Amino acid sequence: MSIITKTNSSFVLVNNIDSANEKQKIKVQILVLWKANKNAAGISLEMVLVDEEGTRIHAQVEEDLSKPHQKFLKEGQAVIINAFQLKDYLGEFRTNPYPYKIGFFRTTKVKPADGFPETIPQKYFANFDQILSGQLDKNVLVDSDDEDQHHPRYNCEKCNDVYDIIHCFYLVLRVSDESAGETKFLLFNKTAEKLTGRYAWELVNEAAQEDASFMPQALTDLIGRKLLFKISIGPDNKQGSNSAYVVDLVVDDAAMIEEFEAQPIPQAPMHRWHSIR
Repeated sequence: MSIITKTNSSFVLVNNIDSANEKQKIKVQILVLWKANKNAAGISLEMVLVDEEGTRIHAQVEEDLSKPHQKFLKEGQAVIINAFQLKDYLGEFRTNPYPYKIGFFRTTKVKPADGFPETIPQKYFANFDQILSGQLDKNVLVDSDDEDQHHPRYNCEKCNDVYDIIHCFYLVLRVSDESAGETKFLLFNKTAEKLTGRYAWELVNEAAQEDASFMPQALTDLIGRKLLFKISIGPDNKQGSNSAYVVDLVVDDAAMIEEFEAQPIPQAPMHRWHSIR
């Protein structure tokens, strides 16, 4: 004999979510959304959600469970999420202090929400005096006011106070060829993006979810690969210093690599295949 219960059609606020009830509905706005690579666990969709009272909750959804809802899961979109689970939300670099995060079931339903407020209360701002006091939870990220000109976010020896930054690659690879010698190659933004298939800000967000020793999968996947590099040889390189060679171009075409391997190694190589270590 099965018991059929009527589900409540009303929405619950984040603070009122019942961890034992898997048939609740919430109306929230997606503040931030990104993909994170969890190594063996695969790729997950990470979201920071906020309800009409300004209370936030993190959502972590496995990629295969998020695919049916991709057209609705966009930053700034207000959505209704029906039938979900709560998991413990622990560790460093949490996006809010709420002790649980949302996970999807295969039966979870997502649809656009109407009538979500245009403005919501801001509960998570902290001024720099509060941040510097050390009294805030160091495991939880906070918002800060960009207009607070008394406390710049960053400092540069040349530019002095800096309030905004753009994430860029400065990727150093230790490489070797068939001679077993090793050297360092330096890849800047566009070249590194093409090699890794990721933007620098994506890797920053991914690393922020893990501990300090974490290395994004896009970088660990480079280990052991055989590639062709076109490099620039600067004055420091000619003087025999330990400076890295700047990479202008990376080629991973197998036929091209095989062709170069068959050629004798020149005395002053400009193109060589290397394996990343």
